Amino acid sequence: MLRGVVGSFLDSLTEREFDAPLLAVLPAQGFTDIHFIHGGFEFGKDVIAKRTDANGTIRQYSIQSKAGDIGQGDWRSIRPQLEECEYNTRAHPNFDEDLPRVAVLVTTGRLKGSAAVDAQEFRKACEKRGLADFEVWDRYTLLDWLCLDPSLGLTEIGVQDELVALLTSIARRTLTEPNLERHSRQWLAGDDDRHRLARASIETSLICTELVAVRRLDLAALTALHLYRAAWVPPSADAGPATVSDASLRLFASYATELLDQATPLLSSPKHLADTVMDAGFVITYPATCCRLAEVFGLLALLGEPDVSARAADAVATLASDHPGTARPPSDQFAASLVPLVVVLARQDRQAAVQFMRKVSIWLLDRHDADKNGLGLGSLDENEETQFERLVGGATSITTLELRNSSYLASVALDALWVIGAQDLYDALLENLSALRIVASATAADERFARWKRGGGNVFPRTRVDYPRWTDRAGQTPTAHTSAELEALLLGAVCRSRHYPGAMAALTRISSDG
Repeated sequence: MLRGVVGSFLDSLTEREFDAPLLAVLPAQGFTDIHFIHGGFEFGKDVIAKRTDANGTIRQYSIQSKAGDIGQGDWRSIRPQLEECEYNTRAHPNFDEDLPRVAVLVTTGRLKGSAAVDAQEFRKACEKRGLADFEVWDRYTLLDWLCLDPSLGLTEIGVQDELVALLTSIARRTLTEPNLERHSRQWLAGDDDRHRLARASIETSLICTELVAVRRLDLAALTALHLYRAAWVPPSADAGPATVSDASLRLFASYATELLDQATPLLSSPKHLADTVMDAGFVITYPATCCRLAEVFGLLALLGEPDVSARAADAVATLASDHPGTARPPSDQFAASLVPLVVVLARQDRQAAVQFMRKVSIWLLDRHDADKNGLGLGSLDENEETQFERLVGGATSITTLELRNSSYLASVALDALWVIGAQDLYDALLENLSALRIVASATAADERFARWKRGGGNVFPRTRVDYPRWTDRAGQTPTAHTSAELEALLLGAVCRSRHYPGAMAALTRISSDG
């Protein structure tokens, strides 16, 4: 079964989706000093690495990856890139020009027709010109490596069963984000970093490919951040090569940009966007879609290339101002969506951020107001059916749910108001939360041990977070984290049960100071 799943995966993925699995496969095949250098100055190389051959000679490899079958026309466009591997040594400081050089074409498909014959002729020409070797790793080579090598973490029956079950839930459109987070915690377990990161990298690509097939680019983008969490190490620890971290962020940016391209035409009016998710659960699916888009685009605005960042920031501003669902997080699962959203808004227009948080505050209070049939908002782990019932059940006589007073959204809202300096709104929200007996909640953890998990070991529930009035809080320093500020936001999007106001404040100041 695993071979069939992996085979289908190889047949459908893009080059960027293959980055992480490729980087996982190389150490298992004996490669060291691995560097991913894909970009405008790669000089024919996606990856460079070294490996010792059977005679004890260290060879310098230049690896070019391609997705899909390669026919004669494709081969003719690839061959000049491979030829460049022969003479150009400027791609990376770790490229050792004194070692015998091997060029590799790795493809998730096959060389077809005359391309296979010409590749053999190319190898002979390389030998004449002094290149040590030319190799082709095709679909069948990759399939054997991924399915048969125990060091990649997929050969155990239990692992295969869990992965296949997760992929099946995606195909059936029953996967939920909390289920994904619980599955990805397995990528944090174990002392052998190479083994667990290999499994995490390959599973990430498999999961993302299935999510794209069911048009869930938002979850695919967040899954890339789950891989980023798996590769994260505390600042005090030896980070080692950043290849997996870099690949995960490239994958996130790729999916987030594709989602931005698809969503932008729909942002011209709330109706256009709402029509895409109109169903029986519209009351939850529409605001969930708005929040998720704003979150993904907010992170992309902070992470992406300048032109993409500007487009993403504009999309965030449009969602906040023109789409009412964005200010109505349907449960605590979407409280984390506000963190990058508010940072991006405040960097552009502080008053716009204040106005947006005013709408969020009204929504939060109304959902807990008995006079408005409020039953509170769903918790981080409540299923979608219960979340839906909380939103609509208060107006009926058939619900058995009672008002839920605990609210992580309240914690995020108060911290966001503090970060953007909205004193009057902060105190007003705090007073109304008290009047309605809404209790701000969150989790606490030492991330060195919790590793940004949402719950479980080393994560401690904070069932009541006491917030002082503005005058008592004004002299306090925002709670920071030893990680870089953007890193804290990216990992917070995976964790979703805690955030660090210091990171929000620092990222907001970066723009205002600039």
